[in-house]
Amino acid sequence: MIWSEEGFDPQWDDFVLRTATAPHEQTSGWGHAQRFAGWRAGRLMIRLNGEIVGGAQVLEKPAGPFGWTVGYLNRGPLVATDDPALRAEFGCALRQHARKRRMVYLAVVLPYDGARLESEFLAMGFSVSPDALPPRTAMKATSVLDLAPSEEELLAAMRAKTRQHIRKALKSGLVFRPGGPADIDTFRQLLEALCRRRGVNSNVPPGGFLGELWESFSPDGRLRLFLLEKDGVVVAAMLLFVTGAWVRAWRFGWAGNHAD
Repeated sequence: MIWSEEGFDPQWDDFVLRTATAPHEQTSGWGHAQRFAGWRAGRLMIRLNGEIVGGAQVLEKPAGPFGWTVGYLNRGPLVATDDPALRAEFGCALRQHARKRRMVYLAVVLPYDGARLESEFLAMGFSVSPDALPPRTAMKATSVLDLAPSEEELLAAMRAKTRQHIRKALKSGLVFRPGGPADIDTFRQLLEALCRRRGVNSNVPPGGFLGELWESFSPDGRLRLFLLEKDGVVVAAMLLFVTGAWVRAWRFGWAGNHAD
C-alpha cells in the first residue's frame, strides 16, 4: 500500500479515468484545487506489477490543536476489477490509514456505482453518517441520459411537454455559446445570484478555486463552460466535467431574468 501527496499525478489520473464511473472528485487536479477550501490531498494506492489496481484520494484538514485531522473520501475507493478480496484489503488499509493520520473521523462518499460497497464498509466497522455531520456537498445525480442515440431519438424519448419547452427555447432569442477563462468570473456571479435567491450560501470555495479548476481540467477538454446570452448579456451558465465516458453538470448559475 502506497501513500502519495504528489500535487499532480498523471498515472493516478489515468487510472481514475479508466474506472467505470471516472469521478472527477478523485483526480489529482481536483484534490490540488481543494487547498482553497483548507484541504490537503493525498492518495492511498495499491499497485500490482507496477500498475495501480486500486486506490482512493483522501482529503484532510486539521481538527484541533493536538494534531488531529478530519478526512474526506469523495467518490471512492476505486478498484480496477470487481475483486471482493481487493476491496476488503483496501477497506482495512483505509481504516489503518485513518488511525495513522490521527483522524477524528473519516467521511466516505462511495463511488457513483458503489451501492454494493455499503454493506462491505458497514461490516468493516464504518457506520451511516448522520445528516448533520459534514461534509454535505456531494453531487447527487438527478437524471442520467445515454448520449449514444441520435439527437432525434433522444428527443423522441422525452415527454411531449419537454419537447415543447425545447422548441420554445430555440425560438426565444437566447444564444448558446461555449465559454473560456474570461467568463469564469461571470459564471461565479451568476452562481452566487442563484444561491441568494434560494437563500443559501454558495458551496464553491472562494479565492482562486474556479481558476485552478480551469487551469487543471480545461486544457485537455475535461472542463467545459457553457453560456446563454440574451441581447449580448449572459443570463445563465453551466460548468461541466468531462471524464472518461461521462459528462457531469457540476454547477449552474442564473441571473433570474427571462424565466419563460
